[in-house]
Amino acid sequence: MEATTNRDPRTIEILGKIKTVFAQKGFDGASMQDLSRAAGMSAGNFYRYFPSKNAIIEAMVELDLSDVGEIFRHILASEDPRTTFLAALRAEMNAHTQTCDGPLWAEIEAASARRPEIGEIHCRIEQGVIRYLIRTFALIGGLAEREAEARFSGHAALIMIIFKGVAMQPNADAALIDLSVATVDALLPETAGPAATRISDMSIARE
Repeated sequence: MEATTNRDPRTIEILGKIKTVFAQKGFDGASMQDLSRAAGMSAGNFYRYFPSKNAIIEAMVELDLSDVGEIFRHILASEDPRTTFLAALRAEMNAHTQTCDGPLWAEIEAASARRPEIGEIHCRIEQGVIRYLIRTFALIGGLAEREAEARFSGHAALIMIIFKGVAMQPNADAALIDLSVATVDALLPETAGPAATRISDMSIARE
């Protein structure tokens, strides 16, 4: 692992400043000089934070996965995880389509097909999100996590495809987001009754 954010405020600030450069110029087109300039730093100081573009992508992925973890912790602790999950999904779709995040992740997805090291980093966040989705399915359906994994791994992968497809659209219209959320709702297990075993504490503890 070349770099980690550790939720360091300065690192997060730098990542926020350079996102648009990757989105506009692409992974191969953006030079380290372009990125250091966007961050308002000398090249030497910039390299102290990120020795390579791979390190930047890895830091972005780790930061996004940390943010995703916070969202799912809220969902798993909710009294109504289905409604909370769907509301969070809608909010994230809206947020990604109105910022540079969608084009940025489209570029990372394209780069992952060309560069195995980026593909490995990209795969890490997808696997992390799918694990959270499986835990959410288990909680909604009152299922053991292993049973949820056996029954709904394909559903979780499809939800990832739907989310990425919408998130990478600049300014996706409300009708597309509405349809996507309704489709995801149909993929979720039937909501279990109030006696369902809650797994949120167990799941969070394993993080």
